[in-house]
Amino acid sequence: NDILNTTIQLDYIDKIKERGMDYFGNMAETLDTPSKISSYYDTGYGTATSRHGDAPDVAVFGIKNRSIDNLEVEGWVMHWPDLVDHLRLEANYAFEAGDVILGLGGLYMQQYDKGAGDIIVPKANNYDSDNSVDSYLWALRATANYRAAKFLLATSHTDSGGDMIAPWRGFPTQGYTRSMTQTDWNANTTAYKAEFDYDFDAIVAGMSTMLSYAYYDRDPSKKPYQSMTDRAYGNGDTRQWNFDVLYKLSGDWKGTELKARLMDQNNDKTALATAETSNQEMRLEVNYRF
Repeated sequence: NDILNTTIQLDYIDKIKERGMDYFGNMAETLDTPSKISSYYDTGYGTATSRHGDAPDVAVFGIKNRSIDNLEVEGWVMHWPDLVDHLRLEANYAFEAGDVILGLGGLYMQQYDKGAGDIIVPKANNYDSDNSVDSYLWALRATANYRAAKFLLATSHTDSGGDMIAPWRGFPTQGYTRSMTQTDWNANTTAYKAEFDYDFDAIVAGMSTMLSYAYYDRDPSKKPYQSMTDRAYGNGDTRQWNFDVLYKLSGDWKGTELKARLMDQNNDKTALATAETSNQEMRLEVNYRF
């Protein structure tokens, strides 16, 4: 572009396809769409007897700027007509301290109700204070990179006014407090995460690891707008360990990645979520990038 140190992006999205789908559905046809919205529109996830056609298309506009040395700032606007708008602001700054590269980052995300509250009715169905989904989220992180090692500390908080609506696997807290399987942008949730990454490339070419611990402090009086992964309608506080091993192949197999992901998750029960949902999970992945 012709604007110095600036990138501008505009997207218009009318169809989406998730894992396990053999077709492209409308923008409410995802597992992470609030169940009341899925039921309101014509989706395979809905259960309503009277539906209202396809969900509206989505428009996204973003701008990034790097005019100041070591600082990147960005702003994004998402418009989902008749449902919800989002404003997202983020800044990241890095500087050297001897052999260590230190980083500071923060984001703020505001959600504006444009009709979703009338469909979800969160006061009656989710125990929010009113039937608006107006809400906000903030997150902060600090990182330290020293040669092959990287350490991250992060925290985030979602306002008690409502869950952040994020149906398309664009996780609001990604890179901050989110961990595998977690939804930590429910109303009045505060999250903390520590992560240690190490690149073993100098010892074993192509190998790296990640170890993290996260604590999710949830509001036991609230019910999420959508099912939290495979755990029906939620749980109380969560304490979770994750350990990943990544191995990138070379030579004739260049572009192929082997990954093992291990998780140990301890979930509290609440008066609204009485099932035992603590679990362990292992994922083995083969990815090819080209």
